[in-house]
Amino acid sequence: MKTRKIFYTPGVFSLLIVPLLFFWYLDSVTPKPVFAIKIFVPTDNPQYRSELLDFSGQGLMHSIRFFKKTELILKSNTANILEQKFDFIVHKIQRLSFTDIKNEALIVRLGPENTLNDFIRLADIANYTALKHCFLGRCVVFFE
Repeated sequence: MKTRKIFYTPGVFSLLIVPLLFFWYLDSVTPKPVFAIKIFVPTDNPQYRSELLDFSGQGLMHSIRFFKKTELILKSNTANILEQKFDFIVHKIQRLSFTDIKNEALIVRLGPENTLNDFIRLADIANYTALKHCFLGRCVVFFE
């Protein structure tokens, strides 16, 4: 008795066509870039999105426009007066954080005669406080 050969044509078609479809589909799909960090560059230009304006100097000043602002200019020739001003800044920040006042801001402006030591001391005060702070050009803003 003679054995018949069994031809399985759907299996042959799927064996040939499925890999071709698979490679055709993979070529048409481009992978989306994955970003680990999304960085917003602060800008005062209003044509950009609102997230960028929130982190800019104009956005910060807009958010504290109704706050009671205490402005202090660190401009002094003698070390004694500069020391008193730094003591005032520390006591004002301690008072703002202790009383939890939400509508008051302290703006400290650095003059052109201030040294890098004064800026580092001000940055040190800013880092060890519980208040929010922002460096804008030649001034530092402390607020709750």
